[in-house]
Amino acid sequence: MGSTWFAWQSIESQLLITQEARDNRVLMPAAWWVENDETKDIIGDRDEKTGGTWFGCSKQGRVAFLVDVTPSSHPGAELLTVKFLKGKMTPKEFAKELDIDKNLSLGLTFYFVVADIHSQSIVYISKKSQNKEVDEIRDIARGFYYIDSTGIYDLSSPLNKLLEDKYNEVFTKYKNRGLSMKAGELMSDDQVMVREGKGECGTSKTGQKGFNEASTMLEVKHTGKANFYEIYFENNKRIDRQFNFDIEATKPAVWDEDKKILRGQPDNNFGTWFGISTKGKVAFLVDPSVSNNLSPSDLRPVDFLRGEMSPWDYAKQLSEDSAFGETINKGLVYDIIVADINTNSMFYIAKKNAKEMHVNYEEVDFGVHTLSSVLGLDIKFPKELSMKDLFNEMIGNNRIEQVQQMKQMAEKFVDDPKKADKTGASSSFDIFGDEDRYKTMSTTALVVKPNKEVMFYERYFENGKWQEQDFPFKIE
Repeated sequence: MGSTWFAWQSIESQLLITQEARDNRVLMPAAWWVENDETKDIIGDRDEKTGGTWFGCSKQGRVAFLVDVTPSSHPGAELLTVKFLKGKMTPKEFAKELDIDKNLSLGLTFYFVVADIHSQSIVYISKKSQNKEVDEIRDIARGFYYIDSTGIYDLSSPLNKLLEDKYNEVFTKYKNRGLSMKAGELMSDDQVMVREGKGECGTSKTGQKGFNEASTMLEVKHTGKANFYEIYFENNKRIDRQFNFDIEATKPAVWDEDKKILRGQPDNNFGTWFGISTKGKVAFLVDPSVSNNLSPSDLRPVDFLRGEMSPWDYAKQLSEDSAFGETINKGLVYDIIVADINTNSMFYIAKKNAKEMHVNYEEVDFGVHTLSSVLGLDIKFPKELSMKDLFNEMIGNNRIEQVQQMKQMAEKFVDDPKKADKTGASSSFDIFGDEDRYKTMSTTALVVKPNKEVMFYERYFENGKWQEQDFPFKIE
């Protein structure tokens, strides 16, 4: 038995908090599973007998947590968590396998969440009967949730106002306090954190021998910084364990798991600065704070690519006239272009001051344009004008085969030292500078033909040398 509170893709972070009570099961404290190469990057507590876990995370950004309602005489759900953490399946693929292969969950009942931080995918899996199949698989939307032995509750629903009030009360009251304080307050008064050890810990104020209760928390910031925190009692003494680590940097541009969005992925961030969907939606961003990996501005293009809004509707939503826009823009500075190939519509959206909520947007006319994080759209400075002339020259050269042309564009705009700028500002073509702080690590070129054929080309720096890849496809 147990319960879990979790927030998915909040403004401050991606935050997961779990609080569990496990009957008659002795758990080893949270640690890195260093016994072999297959598990060395996984952290979590473990069942002493089965080796399973109710809550774990990997350095690769795979997260799984479980509320197990199976009778303690029939353990096994905790091994499904390990299976996901060790594996390569996406959350959806893993959920489908559980649904198809009935033997994997035979005799078990559980509420299970599996997530992949890099692809921003999280799936809830419910199995309420030991001898029946999985009864629900659900994609989790951005928001706040609670899971206990009766199922999952969306805190945004009016029906769950008491849960929402409790969550908001704790996180408002202890806004500037650590995870341990927040988790302790979320726990009910009659649920004391007790973990049975090998010492004299037989009873507690409310727990009896054989009960193992603990609080385990995970916070993953938008920068990829992760904090795994555990509290438990042993020999009547509270033990706190904390593990700080980085989710490993994302790799070059990839398709999202549903093969609908192709996007470049910044290091230690889970958004994108450049992406396109198979529905013909395009978004790209320049962000003056991207060099320090501290801004969640990169999430804004992903919001557009995944949504159903037109460029105009999305721009309006981000503007100061929208309460939603005010919430998600807090503290951000960015310049972003959103477009829809199918409707020939493109908008420029700019937020220039982190402390103010004002957002400008305007429609972009047909033609060649430049975009700078410091200067904005189509500023007539020498660097921008030079880049624009070079771009016009290259796209006007029909003698060069298209893929080769894209490669030349990427190389020319990145590698020409004469075009280096000392400001550290980024443009839609390059991040200029004379130090490693502003070193260009990748460039992307995109061509969409009138017949909707697409070529997405990326050149990126990895393991000390430049690599390249391209993705041809057609817009639906």
